[in-house]
Amino acid sequence: MGLTYAEITLVNVIDLELARRGTIKESEVRKVPIRALVDSGALTLVINEATRKKLGMEPSSQKIVRTADGGMHFVPVIKGVNVQFLDRDTTCDAWVTANGPDCLLGAIPIEGLDVVIDLNKQELIPNPENPDGPVYIMY
Repeated sequence: MGLTYAEITLVNVIDLELARRGTIKESEVRKVPIRALVDSGALTLVINEATRKKLGMEPSSQKIVRTADGGMHFVPVIKGVNVQFLDRDTTCDAWVTANGPDCLLGAIPIEGLDVVIDLNKQELIPNPENPDGPVYIMY
């Protein structure tokens, strides 16, 4: 089985709100189109420092994480990154690595987007049960 990647766009959620209020122009909203490694075994959205800087967002806290090699590390967390895929979007926190891969899309944003991994085609697709848009489970 190979790896699954998806073309997504990450958006500064503070900029989105400022644009909604008319404080900044829509063209001023900071966005980063990016190729994300999709990993349903990972927890959340992970971006590298270069991507964080492009979004113009500052860390608000730190988390202790265990990496695949068994190491324990503190990583900065930024609050509220909007993740867009096709006609769907969700907002979640992003953990920031110093020099890791550009982007890792984990279970939380996958659930928020209501998308699934098509293992035959190795691609991210809208949930076939909800083709017209995300449907959320609330129990």
